[in-house]
Amino acid sequence: MFDPKALRLFLDTLSDAVLVLDRSARIYHANAAAQRWLNAATGAPLQALQPQLGAPLIQALQQVLNKGVPRLNAAAPAIPEAVTLADGTRCSVSLTPLEGERWALRLATGAAPAAHAQAAAPGSLLSQELLHLFWESPFPACLQDADFRFLQVNPAFAEFTGFTAEWLIGRDPVELQPLEDRELSLAYRAQTGVLSEPGQPARLMERRLIHADGRERWCRATWRKWVDEEGRVRYLSILQDSTAEHVARERADRTSRELDDWFDLSPVGMVLFDEQGLLVRTNPAFEALAGQVPVLMSEAEPGVQQLLCWHDGRPLASLQPGASPVESQAWVTQPGGGMRRLRAALRCYRTASSQLRYMAVVEDLSAEEERDLAQMQIGALMDTAGVGLATFQESGGWVQHGSALQASGGSDSPAAAALQSIRREVVLPDSLPEYERLQHALRHGQRTDVRYAIRHPELGQRWLQTRVEPATLASGKRTTSVVTLDITEQHQAQARSDTLLREMTTILESATAGMAYLRSGVLVRCNSRFEALLGVHAGQVLGCGLAEIFASQPDASRLVHEIEAALVADEVFDDELSFELPDGI
Repeated sequence: MFDPKALRLFLDTLSDAVLVLDRSARIYHANAAAQRWLNAATGAPLQALQPQLGAPLIQALQQVLNKGVPRLNAAAPAIPEAVTLADGTRCSVSLTPLEGERWALRLATGAAPAAHAQAAAPGSLLSQELLHLFWESPFPACLQDADFRFLQVNPAFAEFTGFTAEWLIGRDPVELQPLEDRELSLAYRAQTGVLSEPGQPARLMERRLIHADGRERWCRATWRKWVDEEGRVRYLSILQDSTAEHVARERADRTSRELDDWFDLSPVGMVLFDEQGLLVRTNPAFEALAGQVPVLMSEAEPGVQQLLCWHDGRPLASLQPGASPVESQAWVTQPGGGMRRLRAALRCYRTASSQLRYMAVVEDLSAEEERDLAQMQIGALMDTAGVGLATFQESGGWVQHGSALQASGGSDSPAAAALQSIRREVVLPDSLPEYERLQHALRHGQRTDVRYAIRHPELGQRWLQTRVEPATLASGKRTTSVVTLDITEQHQAQARSDTLLREMTTILESATAGMAYLRSGVLVRCNSRFEALLGVHAGQVLGCGLAEIFASQPDASRLVHEIEAALVADEVFDDELSFELPDGI
């Protein structure tokens, strides 16, 4: 930063009139020569000097000051090269930008023609003293020849680039830039008006340099063209380090992009609105939950307003910056006419421009209701069917789901509940292989379905059926559901059926007559004598119909028809048949 006091002392030593102007077109400082010749006073408006400087110069200066620091390719207002003061003194005019949006207006006296004034060192733009002031400033500065190669660099420039002055002298500044920027910089030089002619304001450009240690540095640079005592073109450039600003801007842009992505991709509904009820932003998840989203909160359906704590045309009073989030629930009408229960958490914050914003995160509670309903239905089903259900989760181990295996003690009895946890010592010896198969499936997460018998201390011998169903949740965690059913009655009924079947088989095989049992016209059981009389091998006619059984008879079609008619009429059919028995039967 320039020392204002030192600058004023320096300007007062100049024989030329110098006015430092701010952007509001007021005189920030007038040196001694300006006060003497122009009667200029610090703090006075520039317009007050129109009688001395003339309307054309005043208007051109105001145009420059109103535009502020000129930008790339901006057309420079025409500043008169010379002006005649009210007392008849002829002065050359130059305008130089300073830091803090201030400008130095210099009026150089003398009757020399414009060409001479342009050739005067350091030309119509800067005096040698002012050049020295820039050289001693903390701002990086460099002097270049007509081919833009470095002639001189100040210590601040060498420090900014990380290279020594000896290394920089004679090099083109584009060598300090990244390869991808060099073509643009060369084109920038060639553009008409970018490097203004002597007497015109300097132009501003922004570029990046590569520091000696490889870091990227950003800077703003003003370029000024002038002609020295020998008529040689020179360029003076003053730099301002803007690296921190660029880093902060890139970080803000990156954060903004990440916030945008997070906002749009979030599976949770999100909405942002202001204190006037304008919905600034919503994400797809919120629109899917709340349906069509209006522009203003006042146009939203009552359920949405209640959900987002909007009452009587304004947000809830407790929503204040720094306060704890507010939770709310509401039933929101869906496009199809149905209702959906939603929950929202809202927070208020104040933006950098002191505006209030309200952010809400919305979730669907209908899934929780469906889950609770499903649990109730499963519980009722287990109680009714006498099923014991347990789930093994990797993160939490075994989880019992209540219910009960129906037994003689009822679903609520301790004995029945104990059937949900089967220990090896209660398994009957004959069922141990099946029990071991069950344990192996549980350990390895394999699907299986086993039946085994246990000896319960209170319930006695019971038969159980256990089914193991492994699954993988959406989160990637593995879980195993185990369903155990008391099938003692079923097993006992099956045992009785097997006993009857064995007794029936014994009776059939003891008879000397051929006997067979048909169900729906299909032979399901017969004794060996029946097969021998038909001349077929054991089991050959099981599952056959009447037409297949009597296919060898000469009048099989008539025979089958009469047998079926007798069966329909619930009558006895009696006939004599002849069979040729094969050898060995």
